[in-house]
Amino acid sequence: VLVVEAGDDVWKYNTSIPAFWPRATEDPQLELAYDVVEYSTPGSRVAWFGRSLCALEAQVDMASCRYPRSRGIGGSTLHNAMINVIGGTKADFDSVSTMFDDPSWTRTNMQSYYKKIEHNEDLIPPLLTAGDHGFDGWLETSSLPYLDLLNHLDILDPQLIALVSALALTAPPILDLNSVSGDGSAGLLFPSFTINSTRERSSVYARLKSVQRVNEPKLQFITDTLATRVLLCQPAASGSQPKAYGVEIAPGAALPVALGNFAGKQNLAVQNVYAKREVILSAGVFQSPQLLMLSGIGKTTQLAEFGIDTVVDLPGVGANLQDHDEITIIWNLTQKFKFFDGCTFQSNRSTDPCLADWLDSGHHNIYSFDPVLNAFLTTSDPGLSAPNMFTYLSPVCVKGIVPNFAEDAYSHPNALSAIVLLAHPSSRGSVTLTGPHPQDPLSIHKRHFEAPGGDADIRALVGGLEAMRKFASSSLISGFIDKEIFPGPNVSLRDHVLQHVFGHHLCCTNKMGVKDDKMAVLDGDFRVYGVDALRVVDLSSWADVPGFFVTTPTYMISEKAADSIMNDARSSGRP
Repeated sequence: VLVVEAGDDVWKYNTSIPAFWPRATEDPQLELAYDVVEYSTPGSRVAWFGRSLCALEAQVDMASCRYPRSRGIGGSTLHNAMINVIGGTKADFDSVSTMFDDPSWTRTNMQSYYKKIEHNEDLIPPLLTAGDHGFDGWLETSSLPYLDLLNHLDILDPQLIALVSALALTAPPILDLNSVSGDGSAGLLFPSFTINSTRERSSVYARLKSVQRVNEPKLQFITDTLATRVLLCQPAASGSQPKAYGVEIAPGAALPVALGNFAGKQNLAVQNVYAKREVILSAGVFQSPQLLMLSGIGKTTQLAEFGIDTVVDLPGVGANLQDHDEITIIWNLTQKFKFFDGCTFQSNRSTDPCLADWLDSGHHNIYSFDPVLNAFLTTSDPGLSAPNMFTYLSPVCVKGIVPNFAEDAYSHPNALSAIVLLAHPSSRGSVTLTGPHPQDPLSIHKRHFEAPGGDADIRALVGGLEAMRKFASSSLISGFIDKEIFPGPNVSLRDHVLQHVFGHHLCCTNKMGVKDDKMAVLDGDFRVYGVDALRVVDLSSWADVPGFFVTTPTYMISEKAADSIMNDARSSGRP
């Protein structure tokens, strides 16, 4: 297997230390800073993504916002927040099962893939649902950061105890959201994280490197290399399909969104690499559809606009862009948390006492902690059969993926943020070309709240914020709160949602679907319709944005894709 990666082989404090994940989102060695258009009509809009302030004024046609992704072996799993939640995916998996009339896709049956990948590190495993968990897989999961807090009683201040106690009284506990029986539960949750036994990030990077160490001749990487198109041969016989036989690559070339090393569009010196069996695209929600379109697979009218000959007319390529909607509310507390006393979040132990302590103590301090205290699941509408709202509290300042996000997150030691997440929102956007060159930027439109159901999405987010204001005024914790600082007590919550809604789970631009669906790109085995020996396996493969958090569910479908790939290889009879 040859893996072509646009980024480098990167493993550093920013990618390995759990509390450093905000730094990883703005690390110039990792950052891919896409510009995403939130709204397609003029109006009042202010939002922040990455390091850019995005404003829509009356004289501007669109609001363009920075949307961070990551490059390097492992992709955006190098910078994600490590929240390990597969709850909320029952409707998603069951829908795929119904669509393909394939029971292997049901939520119950897909649990086997979670068991396969999971290596549960909890000292006290979930006894009642242990059968739904794995203990020998590659993805290490843990609630150990919480247990570590019990070993540091000096930071368990009254504010922390009061907040956790108040939450415990708001809803019944969810014992195991990642079990089949727990999926669909409402109540209070202590999330699991992809943090390993040495209290570092458990990631795709570690998985790939460990496999390479054992099977080095069979797994090779080409890094710092741009894939430019899929090589396709036309069928010799009538009725046959084009076949993918390799990929064209440009070593040393960078994506235009790689701010750390993009020096302008180039006349690319390309090479070809050839596939023995098939080509698998895992370039993500933006680059996978771009690669297909540059290869002549996409909507004919759009390809013709840039002089690209159509090989297969698939209008769904780049369509169906979806995301979760998130919005925050932030308070200043009367006293600061003790969590981060003396911490500077630097990569030099001489200037960061907490880093020195983390290294010397065997990774036993607050840097092993993903800053999510707890969360609760609710419904925005009593008529819903399962929760669609996931609200989590964090003792850091989170306005979204804002300018200087990493610096701001930990520079307010008395901040408490509540992040309200809405699952399955209605917005549908697109990813389209702006030119035929692999280094031409993409046109990415979310079309926020513009689909039918958009106003209901706004009301749901407003309702989540209102619930958190009510929580903050409860007698258990109101005495600990100084004031609301974002958006502020006199700000209209609807206006706040319209101005500051964000997301970071974009997906679904090469959706799976039945052949009769003209917008489907992939079949149930991730094969591209109309092309032999070509699959897409990544976040773009989903038909709908899954559950509450997308990473672990995507690991699960990737394992299912691996089974399909292996089964096809065996049935072909080729070595």
